[in-house]
Amino acid sequence: MTELIPGFDFDKEGGQITFSGRTDVLSTYGVAYSEGFRGISFGHSAEGYLRIPEYGKEGSLSSSVLEYGGTTRVAAVASADLGSGLMRAGEGPEGRDGGVTVVIMIDAQLPQHSSARAMVTVTEAVTRVIRELNLGGKGRSTATGSALQDIIIATPHSNRLLLTGTGKHSKLGELIGRTAIGSITESARLNGHPDGMGSTLFRLGLSEDTEVDAACYPYLMALLQIRDEIRWGLLPEGEGNNAYDAVLSIILDMGVPDTVANILSDISKRRDTQ
Repeated sequence: MTELIPGFDFDKEGGQITFSGRTDVLSTYGVAYSEGFRGISFGHSAEGYLRIPEYGKEGSLSSSVLEYGGTTRVAAVASADLGSGLMRAGEGPEGRDGGVTVVIMIDAQLPQHSSARAMVTVTEAVTRVIRELNLGGKGRSTATGSALQDIIIATPHSNRLLLTGTGKHSKLGELIGRTAIGSITESARLNGHPDGMGSTLFRLGLSEDTEVDAACYPYLMALLQIRDEIRWGLLPEGEGNNAYDAVLSIILDMGVPDTVANILSDISKRRDTQ
């Protein structure tokens, strides 16, 4: 058992966060919370604990703790399987494998509206991690989140320090974002998220184990970026398609396998901007 911040102990092996006293909890997960709960349990039921989802392999929970000025302390524990189930907001629902759960603990009292805004900050942290890992659905733009995603904000009821700013305009919001990013990224790593090349190939409609020379990787990334910017309306279709063809020509000259060349060329011919 490890103390993350005052009032919150974490048992990584058992997948439990234990409260040392009365704690206020705001959760997106559809389970009623009672003041009688002693803590939070990932993935399994335990008497007196609020059960929340755990994703991926056993032992893949990750925590991050930050402190500012000796008084502002924030901790995050995340369970993140980013290998599948990733989508963009506004897309039609599909696969539900994978998921993200993040628990944020703050050593201060928060009004309920501040806890809700903290959830927005954490949601943006999830999107940032996914974007920087270049993850998304097959043949789709970069994802903005997981189909299954929950956020829990916990604060000790007895702490007399009252904080209100939890958005990106505040130091507390910065700590919330940084701890969320750190814990999500590490949990995703422990769950074996696709590496940069694997996720790029997948998004282009190729198998993740397709053999492609590492020298091609920057150009494949460029194809994805061009395709996304055409879809988003940032590049006019004509100019965007010309840029795509120019980069594709470089890749073909590098001698990629015929299967790869055919798929990439087909994408160019289809001019798929949906």
